[in-house]
Amino acid sequence: MAISEDPIGGFPPIDRLYYENPGVVLGGWIGRIAPYLQGFELGNPRLNLVPGESGYVRTPCRHFDSLQDLQQHLKEDHQLGHFYRGQTARYRVTYRDRVETLAQAFPNLSTLTVRIESLVASTLRNVVASEVADWKGHSYPRLLDMIRPVIRAIAHSDHEPLRELLRDAFEDLKIIAVEHLLVRLGADPRRGVVVERAPLTNVATNLLQLISLSQHYEFGSVMIDVTRDPEIAVWFASHRWSGNPVDNSEDVGVVYRFSNEEDKLSRALNLRLQEEGGGGTQISAAAPFGLVTIDEMPEHLGLRPRRQAGGSFLGLENSILHLILDMHQCLDVFTFPLKTVSSCETKLRKEDLCPEDDPALRVFRSQYMRDDSPLTCEELDVLAENLAVSEHTRGVLQRGKIQGLV
Repeated sequence: MAISEDPIGGFPPIDRLYYENPGVVLGGWIGRIAPYLQGFELGNPRLNLVPGESGYVRTPCRHFDSLQDLQQHLKEDHQLGHFYRGQTARYRVTYRDRVETLAQAFPNLSTLTVRIESLVASTLRNVVASEVADWKGHSYPRLLDMIRPVIRAIAHSDHEPLRELLRDAFEDLKIIAVEHLLVRLGADPRRGVVVERAPLTNVATNLLQLISLSQHYEFGSVMIDVTRDPEIAVWFASHRWSGNPVDNSEDVGVVYRFSNEEDKLSRALNLRLQEEGGGGTQISAAAPFGLVTIDEMPEHLGLRPRRQAGGSFLGLENSILHLILDMHQCLDVFTFPLKTVSSCETKLRKEDLCPEDDPALRVFRSQYMRDDSPLTCEELDVLAENLAVSEHTRGVLQRGKIQGLV
């Protein structure tokens, strides 16, 4: 479908920081591909970062004649540092906005259109539903809003291990509120108490575990699920969430493989996202990014993380992250015809991945999953008090929420 030239939908938060403050890597890459852009309309060049659709994208896109052939390849080529995501379809998303900083160096970039593989988290899909994603009309959720249903679900439960995890996440949020205030004031937050962030991310460890855990129990989040096990990815690429195999179809299924061989994904996330562009502190305050694994999470917190060899990727709604994965060759895309799906690829059942005797199901209940009502300061204080959170922490969270810091 042809893309109209009118909509200016904007970029997601981390993209905006990078394109407005291009570092050496980003600027050099755009300079390298500039010849590819000359053929587009002056003032509205298009960067197509979808694997297999442009000459300057190095991410391979390999098509297999059947899912069985793809599964065999994934099994034989599997490495310890591989993470996978299986889907029954591929999607694309288009962004467009004016980028004044880039236009100063590259005059034909006054308006930049970027097309990427759409690996967008569930709570952000309404933003990318239109022909050109509408980021200008969307307020990226603050941290408390991201976990609002989870806070209610856990605070109203008697599951003490999860209540303890939520208490620890509140303590992280208290420090983050102070950090974000310092960033807003132009100060360096590293001079104060700095929250412990999970490796490969800009998100506090306890908060990240909480978000990723809830994502695996179907609560909406800003993450997408990944797995360390290629067979599990094959199941997701060939089954509906109901557990039934996909119907025979002319459509194409896909498995994405993120590679951390020789720590290249670690370097890509830790070095590029923290040191390039707007800098680590601004990026941390803008939006979460990175990769977390929870497959070693204790089973008393929930059975699904281990059964699904689970993990989550944050920030893939940002085109700059797709660019960085491509630059560091951390991503492979494998496709196959859905009509080749049979019962031979995997013996897994949904019950294997989502056991019915999981104690966390008593906490992550659908009544909270569907609750979109705002979390008021008064409710936050009551729930935090119910969790025996200290009065000081509750006070900081209240002020942080009012000022839009968390």
